Amino acid sequence: MFAVEIFQTTLAKLTAILIEHKIRYHLTGGLTGAAYVEPRMTQDIDIVIDSVKAKARLEELVASFASSDFLL
Repeated sequence: MFAVEIFQTTLAKLTAILIEHKIRYHLTGGLTGAAYVEPRMTQDIDIVIDSVKAKARLEELVASFASSDFLL
């Protein structure tokens, strides 16, 4: 299993983009649970976003991801 810290850089970039576009979000999934309870074998991070705001800002949001090093 990877250490939870290995995902910090990616999450920091992702959350910075979401904050820039004023899109509300929250994290859930196996890795976020590991911060509070006994780690499980899964290493997923689920990101729930405000789909209404994301849809309204879709072009700008996609452009931000495209100009980052995320793969689209």
